[in-house]
Amino acid sequence: MIGTIFKKELRDTLRDRRTVMMMIVIPTLIFPIIMNVFMGVSNSFQEEAAEKKVTIGLCSQHTSRLEKVLLALPAVLGKKEIIPVKDTMAMIAALRTDSLQIGLYIPQNADEYLARKEAVPVKIFFDATEVGMQERAEAYLNYISEKLKKERLIELKIDEKTLTPIALDYRNIASDKEMIGKFAGGILPYIFIAFGFLGCMYPAIDLFTGEKERGTIETLLTTPVPRWKILVGKMGVVVL
Repeated sequence: MIGTIFKKELRDTLRDRRTVMMMIVIPTLIFPIIMNVFMGVSNSFQEEAAEKKVTIGLCSQHTSRLEKVLLALPAVLGKKEIIPVKDTMAMIAALRTDSLQIGLYIPQNADEYLARKEAVPVKIFFDATEVGMQERAEAYLNYISEKLKKERLIELKIDEKTLTPIALDYRNIASDKEMIGKFAGGILPYIFIAFGFLGCMYPAIDLFTGEKERGTIETLLTTPVPRWKILVGKMGVVVL
């Protein structure tokens, strides 16, 4: 009996063009559009964050070598404005009101750390809800770190090449078809999940409410068949 109900419901489902449209055609068209819109919005946010002028709050004495390099950051790293801040509490308050996008705290004895060839403990404050601010802060400080590192190596008379014992050369031997297969293998499971939700939603609604709309629910419930068999037979169509 379960098989009979299953075949009957499957035949009725595939016969209804509206159901087929909701199960197959619409998810096939909508899902790529949603993905493209999502990627486009994400990329636009990233580009806007990269081009945005960033106001950096600097809490320091403006005397160490580190501050001088910070104030001389190249324009290629993005538009920026550096303003002094008296303490970290004022810096955090300004970050919360979006008066600042990034806050840097450099200790007063930064030159002493540099003289001892130690790492200067710099604190970075940012609002994680602002897209791209952490990346901008990392770009600034990585530039400063690399510049000071090169100066330290020159001072110590060390050739930077001697600190790189291995020269890595990665060669990708995968063909274009294999790369496409890898990409498709990563995205297809998510597409199937979307199809599972979108494709079964309308048939699941129609299998039960459709009976009531067509006036056949009373006839179905009066047949000498256990209710669980009717349920299993109908749910089999949804699972399929």
